[in-house]
Amino acid sequence: MDERKEWGAFGRSTDHDGCFAESLQRHDTCRTSFPCHLKSNFFLFGCLTESMPTPGFCDDVPAKTEFMKTVTWRVSRCSEIGLEGSYCHELFGTLQKFCGRP
Repeated sequence: MDERKEWGAFGRSTDHDGCFAESLQRHDTCRTSFPCHLKSNFFLFGCLTESMPTPGFCDDVPAKTEFMKTVTWRVSRCSEIGLEGSYCHELFGTLQKFCGRP
């Protein structure tokens, strides 16, 4: 199955929270593989685009243009879920991209 079809199919079967949880599981299996982390981010965005809304999902997500809030928010969120490093920050960047769409 084409990866985009997989993301869409998974997304249509869940809500935003389910997409994020699945993305975290995929992210966790990547270790230090950049291509794997990239796929995890693509999965997250594709899944969120197709999934059912979760009330309040984007409420505390700062706009990408709010640089200081973005840094603080990403560090805080990565710490809350026990992940560190740029791969985690990029995952939350994908979340910002989704939540910042018109």
